[in-house]
Amino acid sequence: MPHLNPRRHWRDHPAAFISQKQQYADEQALVFHDIDYIMITIRLLMKDYVHLAQRLVPIGRQMDLTISETAELLKRKTRAFGEEEIRAKFGRV
Repeated sequence: MPHLNPRRHWRDHPAAFISQKQQYADEQALVFHDIDYIMITIRLLMKDYVHLAQRLVPIGRQMDLTISETAELLKRKTRAFGEEEIRAKFGRV
């Protein structure tokens, strides 16, 4: 949530989330609860996608996914880019 407005005070995030929930759903945002960014980083480094899936706040199409499907979604979204993908996006590497 802070990405949309990095200057927003942390106490204002819940109300902003509720008012902008449709935008988050439309853009397939990943919103987590009961976990901070440091622990998200640690869990990603550990490749513990199930733990992260359990902390995901399902919005939009995510609401239809099981925990294992959500874990696979997170795995796909955090995979390393291949050299061809990097070349296609940024040119010569």
